[in-house]
Amino acid sequence: MLDVGCWAFKRQRLKCRGKAAISVLTAWFAFTSASLGGTNCLENGGFDDPKEPLKGWVHNYGWTGNKFYKDNHKRLSVIKKDGIKKGVLKLTGTRDILWGTGQGIKVDSEPVPFDPDATYELTVSARSQAATSKPGPNCRIYIEGYQWKPGIKPHPKPKLQELRKVYKQGSGNILYFSKTRSGPFSNAKKTWSKGSCTFPGKKLSSAARSHMRKIRFICVHIVAIDGWDGDILVDEVRLEKKAKAGYARNQRD
Repeated sequence: MLDVGCWAFKRQRLKCRGKAAISVLTAWFAFTSASLGGTNCLENGGFDDPKEPLKGWVHNYGWTGNKFYKDNHKRLSVIKKDGIKKGVLKLTGTRDILWGTGQGIKVDSEPVPFDPDATYELTVSARSQAATSKPGPNCRIYIEGYQWKPGIKPHPKPKLQELRKVYKQGSGNILYFSKTRSGPFSNAKKTWSKGSCTFPGKKLSSAARSHMRKIRFICVHIVAIDGWDGDILVDEVRLEKKAKAGYARNQRD
């Protein structure tokens, strides 16, 4: 995980006085400036770690006890190459898996500390590959917000199983691969294309804003869902801090 600055700074600030406090503050501002734009907040967003291709990504959900995802990790892999793309996540599903109860094959990024004063831009390259004469799988790609589960003592490297989901992007705000930015699916094309979305989204209900006050971490959620037998191929997943949002800090609990 790359962006642990918020938690680390708050902790160190309590321990520092005088010149030491100024040094920590200076370092924090330098870190924040560097992380606003250009830096990927996700670890291994290109699935190209030489030893652990899925490092930084949750893909085995045995800890949830959800029987529908007990074999999730068996339905995905990282392939060496797809055309010009190297190190590509492949999510493979049949119609039953893509449409059935507990739909889809999914991965989640490791949690990233949420800066309530920033906006985030998510970009992803993907394509759908059919295994039959019918269209291949569709997908949903979006950002979810989490807070600590009750009883968990905050620390700088949280695991998804230590967090509770409090927010997810809805239709109109999720990542899309088409110009039409509406509907429940991201609509991956047959050929490689890039999609994007921002977080928080532009059209937020009062209920959504209320849930956002609780967010402490965000994760990128990718799921192959709907469609017919085949693969969703994913690469170049980037989550970047952008311009300051400003409103969220005043609304947080």
